[in-house]
Amino acid sequence: MARRLPSEGRERDCPAAPGDPVILLRTTPCFGTCPEFTLLIYEDGEVRYVGFRNTAIIGVRQDWLDRGALQRLIQSFEDAGFDALEDEYERAASDVPRSGLTFRQGTRTKTVSRMHLEGIAPAKLVALERSVEDAVRRERWLGPEVRSNDDSDVRGWR
Repeated sequence: MARRLPSEGRERDCPAAPGDPVILLRTTPCFGTCPEFTLLIYEDGEVRYVGFRNTAIIGVRQDWLDRGALQRLIQSFEDAGFDALEDEYERAASDVPRSGLTFRQGTRTKTVSRMHLEGIAPAKLVALERSVEDAVRRERWLGPEVRSNDDSDVRGWR
């Protein structure tokens, strides 16, 4: 059975894994070369990457995080006060990539979305996105040259 992933109003297929992800990071495209991908991290450490466009790898890849790395990542959400963040950091603009970060702990699930524009989202949210990408060694799938359109973004796609 395939899991359906939302992506800018369209549905994308992703092979199913048991249970819901603990962490989900999704980016949307722009009219340029913004990367469009989804990262799903499950409580057993399974990592699913789905690259849609403007990434080094298009398609589905799987990897694993060790328990310690997963626990550090979960702790970073708690330390950042993810539950207290607003649900959206956006304003009226076109052709701006967006990202959505979801964190599930027990029966609580929170998703925060943001535009990639300077000053829109708090730095701790941007840093959390970067922590998720770094934990799964994102350069393998996104490529070292992939950059966000937001040059001020601490995420930087370096």
